[in-house]
Amino acid sequence: MESGLQMETIFIDEKGAKIQGGVKSHLIPVFDGQLQEDAIVILSKFGVGENKNLYKVVVQPYKINFYRCTTVTRVREWQGVEYGFNFRAYEDILQGEALNTLSVGNVYFCNHVLLV
Repeated sequence: MESGLQMETIFIDEKGAKIQGGVKSHLIPVFDGQLQEDAIVILSKFGVGENKNLYKVVVQPYKINFYRCTTVTRVREWQGVEYGFNFRAYEDILQGEALNTLSVGNVYFCNHVLLV
């Protein structure tokens, strides 16, 4: 298994479905300027694989993998849901009502994407 740092992302499609994405450390300089918070993009030439991350942030068994040939195209208008997260009350977490495989914490990097 390959180890190393990755840039982790969350993509939301126009219907509100979420998928985690990962950019391996050697490709971060290629995509860092193209993937910005609240950016609306279309991805193409990416891979989809099993999400084996220890700490998952979405309920989705798959993950988008970026390759050197992956293209990111900016789009001006968003036609989807405004918010795609299901926040839980702190009391629910303390009482064990939010137990699942999702991480709990702050959202630092989030992108909207139309999957083609």
